[in-house]
Amino acid sequence: MQKLNNGSDVLLFGCSGLLGQYIIYEFNKEKINYCSFSRKKPNYVKHNKWDKFYLEEKINKKNLNKIKLAKFIILNAALKPKLNRIFKNSDFVKCNINFVNQILKLQKRYRYKVIYISSTLTNKFLFDRNKLSMQNILYLKSKIKAENLIKQKSIKKKYLIIKTTSIYGYGLGKDKFLNKLCKAKDLKSKNDNNQIFNFIHAYDIARFIVSSIKKKNNGIRYLIGDYISFEQICDLINNKKYSYDNNNEKKNSFFYTKKKSKFKRKIDLKKGINLLKNNKFI
Repeated sequence: MQKLNNGSDVLLFGCSGLLGQYIIYEFNKEKINYCSFSRKKPNYVKHNKWDKFYLEEKINKKNLNKIKLAKFIILNAALKPKLNRIFKNSDFVKCNINFVNQILKLQKRYRYKVIYISSTLTNKFLFDRNKLSMQNILYLKSKIKAENLIKQKSIKKKYLIIKTTSIYGYGLGKDKFLNKLCKAKDLKSKNDNNQIFNFIHAYDIARFIVSSIKKKNNGIRYLIGDYISFEQICDLINNKKYSYDNNNEKKNSFFYTKKKSKFKRKIDLKKGINLLKNNKFI
């Protein structure tokens, strides 16, 4: 990738979360010229590769100087519901909609490509509207609105929307990973135990983002991981034999896109669970 004399080729908004950690790792590994933004600086990002930014604020001159030199802007940041804080609808609008709108307006002037990480492709059972809190509903609505803005206002062939299923990786831990599933379903029901989930490792999404930058992918891409039941996940954690329940489950357990892609993932759920158990990054 051709490097700029000033600024960065890639700007990443949202570097402090689980996926952001893996994106930074891939940038460093591939020696991609980047700058990242978040509310607080993660310890795995160098000072000269990071700047403080709040999504609810307007883009200032300092950040504008970096934005106008960028070739790619990755929008991985979003205001998400928290257990210890109640957000208003206006908070989600400011952070998840108005911020994206600012980026799209500047795109017409500076011609960079927007890469948006969508969280709206999810397991139907886990994110059934009737089981969501009002804050989660507001969050998802704001994400969908931002996604639609990109489709409508972005320069043609200058955007990539990556729609993923449930993301996991280093940092969740074995117990937290299980507890997250336990809270989402009633384990007393045998039928629920056979409910199929879908999980994808953050490392593979990060690799796909870097691959897309190099290959100039655009439009919408769907990243699908492993379809697996709760009982199968327990088997994996307890070192029991893991196998797909049926041919359809096996057939659907791979990356697919609306347009054909040669990208192949590196971490299936079996390998991913093993990494979680041993607290390894990759």
